[in-house]
Amino acid sequence: MELNRDIWRITKWAFVPLLILLVPLIATLVTYEVQWDVADLAFAGAILTTAGVIYAASTPKGKTSTFRFVNGLVIIIVVVLIWIEFAVGIFP
Repeated sequence: MELNRDIWRITKWAFVPLLILLVPLIATLVTYEVQWDVADLAFAGAILTTAGVIYAASTPKGKTSTFRFVNGLVIIIVVVLIWIEFAVGIFP
């Protein structure tokens, strides 16, 4: 039974980022100011989904809230650095 809960947690953290991607998808369809193509959406989906799955898999329910917060903060920092690198190239 515990395995089913863990799979549900990982699945939830995998699909929430995909729902977030509906915002740029709709913005791309509605306005010309946002110009994302399929590759942009796929890259963002892969990065956000991977981050969500890593967070769910690396933070078991029994851990303290401080551990979960620091773990989430590290994952967010890594995702932002990857995103900036692919957007503008900050690393030589």
